[in-house]
Amino acid sequence: MKLTCLACHKELPVEGELYFSCPEKKEGDDFHHLLKKEFLDLPDYNLSNFRAVQAGSSNPYLWFAPFFYSNRLAQKLRVPFFEIVDEINAGIKKVWGKGFEATPLKSFNFRDLGEIFVKNETGNVSGSHKARHMMGTLIYLEILRRGGVLTEKPPLAIYSCGNAALGAAVIARAMDYTLDVFVPPTINSNVLGKLEQFGARVQICPRREGELGDPCYNRFQEFLAKGSIPFSCSGTDNWSNIEGGQSLGLETFFAGLEEGIFFDNVFIQVGGGALASSFIQTAFELLDMQVIPSLPRFFLVQTQGCFPLARAYFRFLNAVKTKIRKEKAWQWEKEEELSDFYKTHHQELEEIIHFVRDNWQKEGIDKLLTSFLQKSSQLMNAWESEPHSIAHGILDDITYDYPTLLEGLCKSGGMPLIVSEKELEQANELAKQVTKIPVDPTGSSGLAGILDMRPHGSTLTIFTGIER
Repeated sequence: MKLTCLACHKELPVEGELYFSCPEKKEGDDFHHLLKKEFLDLPDYNLSNFRAVQAGSSNPYLWFAPFFYSNRLAQKLRVPFFEIVDEINAGIKKVWGKGFEATPLKSFNFRDLGEIFVKNETGNVSGSHKARHMMGTLIYLEILRRGGVLTEKPPLAIYSCGNAALGAAVIARAMDYTLDVFVPPTINSNVLGKLEQFGARVQICPRREGELGDPCYNRFQEFLAKGSIPFSCSGTDNWSNIEGGQSLGLETFFAGLEEGIFFDNVFIQVGGGALASSFIQTAFELLDMQVIPSLPRFFLVQTQGCFPLARAYFRFLNAVKTKIRKEKAWQWEKEEELSDFYKTHHQELEEIIHFVRDNWQKEGIDKLLTSFLQKSSQLMNAWESEPHSIAHGILDDITYDYPTLLEGLCKSGGMPLIVSEKELEQANELAKQVTKIPVDPTGSSGLAGILDMRPHGSTLTIFTGIER
């Protein structure tokens, strides 16, 4: 197993060194450095293994140990992976009252939408999926610490609008790490109170005149420069949070397969992109292992108030049209027009989506994406105005994990969706009425994408955060 940078191709084998981002990453360069875990030998793991491991533990991080870089690192450093995970989980139980265990996957009849499978993360540690990501990072840190690579517990830092900060605070408190949290002035007061309860050092980050990008992220970066560890949900700063999120992707796919279900469509909301990246990377791995027959179509949901991923996606498709297909580029006067682009250009768009999916390597589309990662601002840049939405948890100015997301969209034949505030409201009302799950508007925004797209086939979405 190794870590590979998608932009500069730097390779980092499993060794006793601390890596969160690519060591070639430099301030001011236009490379989008993103470390990705890669197998040199695929795990010997299938549905029979999944059924067997559940008898010995209820912890998904132990169920899927063969998939994790941290497990390989533990073997390299001769430290006990299972014992470390159990100790962390015991600390979480003391702090939160429960530790990590499988969350429900259930189908519901959503009236004219038909049957939809919902993975319910609202009852997970800290009330959302976010703690899963941070658990991956803490496992990595504790293995390095037990292996003697780290001589002390380093200070941690995270930027967040709420759920990720709370998840980080719970996980950090479980093992007595200090945590600095950078949040916006609009943070939910209930979340703010809990952050202080769990000992996080909170800094409110208002927008500064003339400053580009998320001020919370900018202040977070300043602390990283002073030596803090990125305890955050973005792969560009912290590859291990993606591995933590894979516990959810693996658990979901295997739980479906155990019931004889393969998901044709997966709808996931996108802010910074860590959740979708975790699911997409999991699907790639399971396809390589022949555990699943094909990739599901990924539909990644953003709001009309902020859609940097969708903007990057259509820029990339335009490059495919002009550079590979030698066709005339699409034109739009205002990027707001993109919110209805897939409706007004449905037939043409479906044709090129299928072309990209079916010719990913044959026509060099994969190499075109890699070339853009070395001039990243041509695809991805920060949202220019302050975004607003009832789904405030997906208003990241930049989709930090966009390379994996674009690859997943292209290879699966999916697309990004831009939903309206009305659709977000309708989806949240419908979600609570049908499922009785107290999910917040961010957490149910994948359902807003289903309302918008109305797909055929078995469809999955994830309810990711509880209403506070």
